[in-house]
Amino acid sequence: MFVAFAGEEFGLRGSYEFAKKIKAKAVKAVINIEMIGRGLSEPNTFPFHTGPTTNSLVNIINKRLKKISKDSLGRVLYFIKDPFPDESLLTRSDNFPFELRFIPACTLMSTPPNDLYYHSVKDEIDAIDLKNMSILIKAIALGTEGLIRGTDTPK
Repeated sequence: MFVAFAGEEFGLRGSYEFAKKIKAKAVKAVINIEMIGRGLSEPNTFPFHTGPTTNSLVNIINKRLKKISKDSLGRVLYFIKDPFPDESLLTRSDNFPFELRFIPACTLMSTPPNDLYYHSVKDEIDAIDLKNMSILIKAIALGTEGLIRGTDTPK
């Protein structure tokens, strides 16, 4: 199932409502993709995840990506731990309501919360690093393949 939420900036309204209504056992994992249009400080920096390190979701994705050759992605790509813990990105993202219900969830992102274009009217297509974003999208697709096929299940 693919779900697009609205109302994140207004208290995670959409994701809270959805998480409240869905049966937790029916959800294998939640992967929230947010702010992937720009890198941390330069193109091709490692993207990161928010979410607790107690669930195995990101470990599953990283393990799959480590098996993929550099030729598949243009580089070895994996998601590092949130480099901005003081920003409370976990509690500000749509994966959080699912975490509260003990559903394995994470947010995958590459743009820092203090980026010049974050929540700005300057956030236009010219500000996006399309090459890096396409590599990241491919990595998410490849890294989640086992979840989609049903061969990987996070705890």
